[in-house]
Amino acid sequence: MSNELLPLWNAHNVNIRSNNHLKGWHNWMDKKVGGNKLWFYKLLQLLIEETNYKISRWINRVYTEKQRLIIRYTGDYTSGRHTLEQFFEALIPSPEQI
Repeated sequence: MSNELLPLWNAHNVNIRSNNHLKGWHNWMDKKVGGNKLWFYKLLQLLIEETNYKISRWINRVYTEKQRLIIRYTGDYTSGRHTLEQFFEALIPSPEQI
């Protein structure tokens, strides 16, 4: 629709990408602050809290997945499907995996 010689100057029939996710984030931030004036230090504190929350959710997800593996491998070992060596190899990461 446009080229380097003639830049696009008319947006008729052009698909413009929405920024609703950004508006939603700003709305959430405004509600969290309790007003429409967001000072820098308050913004910084909110961003730190949001980041800590997301990190803790990620850690919980990783921990839950590891617990599932341990339960599954323990069941395989106790039922005799795997040896103790196979059990440890499955649960302890090798240096290449780290």
